[in-house]
Amino acid sequence: MANQTLKPAAFSGRKKRKSTRTQQRRSGTKKSARGGSTLLSSLVKALIYIVVILIVSVFAAYFVISRANDAFAFVKDGAEATLVIDEGIDVNELASALKENGIIKYPSMFKLYVKIKGKSTDYVGGEYVLNPSMNYDKIIRTLARSTEVDRTTVVAVIPEGYTVTQIVNRLVKNYGLSSEQELYTAIQSYPFDFWFVKELDNLPADSKYRTARTFRLEGYLYPDTYYFFSDASAETIIY
Repeated sequence: MANQTLKPAAFSGRKKRKSTRTQQRRSGTKKSARGGSTLLSSLVKALIYIVVILIVSVFAAYFVISRANDAFAFVKDGAEATLVIDEGIDVNELASALKENGIIKYPSMFKLYVKIKGKSTDYVGGEYVLNPSMNYDKIIRTLARSTEVDRTTVVAVIPEGYTVTQIVNRLVKNYGLSSEQELYTAIQSYPFDFWFVKELDNLPADSKYRTARTFRLEGYLYPDTYYFFSDASAETIIY
């Protein structure tokens, strides 16, 4: 009778130990699943954070670069525009007029630049030929009263058959415009917004059409009578 009582007790102990081990395994599996889920969630959050940082960085870089390019004219193309301003125009009206004529893109940036730099706001009324390739300093100097005496109109005549070298020499030596180095730099490397210039620049460096040319814009500088301001930039003259 005693044996019969002990056997069920021993069996019950083994069953309990097996049950405990099974529960431990299940608990470990659940913890492992929860740990894996937490790790995956952390990775997803980290990835989202990185993507957001990259997007914000791209937009911030574009914001800074675009406005710096507008102010300092690192790479700007566009046609010249004739701007007529009234005597005593203020910086707000001037910035709007420059924007409307395609000379600048960000009027608020122009006004801030004028304020920070303490540039003259006493502009001379009249008709001006401006180019988007001009930086803010150049625009202000062109329109400011301090340049009224210095700015004169130069009538430059380029005869037919002149080579690039002859044209540059004539502009500098006969008319006192720009300098040889600046004119040659504009001719050779300035990104003028013309289809034929883009085609020239897209040709392979070893193409016969490029290697046969001494100067990049050789054959594209048209003989004519031109009217320049005495302080015109090399890019404006060649344009």
